[in-house]
Amino acid sequence: MSERFHISRLVGKNGTGGIYVATDTKHDRKVLLHRFYSEKGDTNVRGWDYLFSDITRQWQVVKHSGFMKLYEAGIDDDGAFMCMHYFNSSPLLTHYPRSMPLPEFYNFATQVCSLIDRIHELGIVHGALTPNSFLVSLETTNQNQYIMSDLGLTQLVPKINRRFAPDFLPSDPAILAPELFEKLDPVFVTDIYMLGHIFYYMIAGAHPLADLPLAEVEDKHFAHDIPRLDEIRPEIPEAISTWIQSMMLPHPDDRIQDVRDVISAMPPLELFSAAPAEAAV
Repeated sequence: MSERFHISRLVGKNGTGGIYVATDTKHDRKVLLHRFYSEKGDTNVRGWDYLFSDITRQWQVVKHSGFMKLYEAGIDDDGAFMCMHYFNSSPLLTHYPRSMPLPEFYNFATQVCSLIDRIHELGIVHGALTPNSFLVSLETTNQNQYIMSDLGLTQLVPKINRRFAPDFLPSDPAILAPELFEKLDPVFVTDIYMLGHIFYYMIAGAHPLADLPLAEVEDKHFAHDIPRLDEIRPEIPEAISTWIQSMMLPHPDDRIQDVRDVISAMPPLELFSAAPAEAAV
């Protein structure tokens, strides 16, 4: 089976291995192939094969236009793999290296909330959201389409690369929910907190906790010591800032509790109609 996939080029590497553009000779189609291996090239799945199977089963049940389509997953002579639908795309922060225009942010937030709602409806918690969780499809013509491409995969990082295990954090500390600093299991409102920080990041064009020492970042999350969007960018309507702020409250019980409530509380499209000038925090 190891001769089934003919690799054309490397797309990128992360803590779980490499992602390649390849040809699946079994079905004669172009695919994205995720090969799982350690930094040292070790493809042994001992100790994480069951987790890999659980994660890929989750991928199979999520049916949504904003979720990466998985054709097949398994373990062959070259180790674990995921064979996915190929599409021309760009990482979210590559596509928007600075602030996202407000009208486009409305499109992004609407699509992402719909996807997270579907995932939660299936009883699945992402638990490790970052802007890097999303790709921008370059194949749509009317409006951008945003695709999640990492559900559950962060859990494999400390299993595949043991050196990360002792102090492993599942996401960018600037976005990490306070309960994850305490090593608690993520719950639905954990995703809402981190989604709020992603929204903040995309509108602000940067994050005020980025590049700070880890201990200081943790303290600021617990103290809710993060300026409101309309404080750092006065042109942002107060209602948009307040909406995002309601997702970012440090105690889980104080946040909006359900993504459907996030959607219903979203300010009307008219408030997003004027794109603000780019700015960095």
